[in-house]
Amino acid sequence: MTSEKLLRQFKESGGRVTILTGAGISAESGIPTFRGPEGYWTVGSREYRPEEMATQAMFAQAPWEVWAWYLYRRTVCKSAKPNDGHRAVVEMELLFGDGFRLITQNVDGLHLQAGNSDSRTYQIHGNLHLMRCAHACSQALFPFPTGVGDKGKNQAVTEVEKSLLRCPRCHGLARPHVLWFD
Repeated sequence: MTSEKLLRQFKESGGRVTILTGAGISAESGIPTFRGPEGYWTVGSREYRPEEMATQAMFAQAPWEVWAWYLYRRTVCKSAKPNDGHRAVVEMELLFGDGFRLITQNVDGLHLQAGNSDSRTYQIHGNLHLMRCAHACSQALFPFPTGVGDKGKNQAVTEVEKSLLRCPRCHGLARPHVLWFD
């Protein structure tokens, strides 16, 4: 029996399905995994542990270094395209409709780009394509302003970008919409 036939039988029996994805599904799209040899945790000449770099504490200490690192990651994600794994998850949502939920740890946005719906997709670690107020003046999420450019690895945030990476409500510093370790 094919997997498609099994899924159809399961759906017809009233079954619901929840899919959980992590970094592995996006690796085929060219997005390095966090702890792989690709060096996502390298800034300048210093190697950071994930628990050290992706934290509120590091952001408070060195916000532009953290922003540069996240803007580089965002650049990598912007150039990536959904792969067959992402498209298969879209097909499952189309098959199960309201009986489908997707929980993803990925912040790359590829599931949404592939066609999964916002209403059934839970991006539990956030989304690199959004930002929010670092001072929590609001729970609102904001798109990146025009003028925040793509970044290469270890490329500094420009003064113009620093002026743009601000909360549109209180004008305080914005932060990436990601889950930090602390």
